[in-house]
Amino acid sequence: MIWLLAAILGIVLVATAVVFAFVLADSSDAEPSAASTTTLPPPVTETVTQQAPVPQPIVPTVAEPTVEEPAAPQAAVGTTCDTPGYVGFDASGTELVCQYMGAGGGYKWVNIVPSSGPGELGGPCDPATQATARTSDGRALLCSPGPNGEPGIWMDGP
Repeated sequence: MIWLLAAILGIVLVATAVVFAFVLADSSDAEPSAASTTTLPPPVTETVTQQAPVPQPIVPTVAEPTVEEPAAPQAAVGTTCDTPGYVGFDASGTELVCQYMGAGGGYKWVNIVPSSGPGELGGPCDPATQATARTSDGRALLCSPGPNGEPGIWMDGP
């Protein structure tokens, strides 16, 4: 008789387990109730658009042409020089000229009337307004008056 009760108890337990399994399976498929419904916003999708780098145009650099005057010798009044007839500048920027001072003096830097700018040997000049000038290579020029009111010409000087 115990076997019979044990068998009935086993059947009841199995039946209970089967019913329980169906109830759980049925409740997971069921619609959630209005009280437990949570409305979620739609997911936010972030789209990152990456642009390809824009190449910069290659612009060749062109060096500006430079016109360099020959470096004038550094000079000081009364000091010796070895560039006769050439213009030099002292530390303050004053123009000097290398001039022969005779047998006992040699070549020395001496003051000169400030030049009127560049000149060309043999070119025209106006003695009234242009006393001295210098060539592109730094030689001193003097404006020599022309005869009978004619224009002057640049000559080596002084």
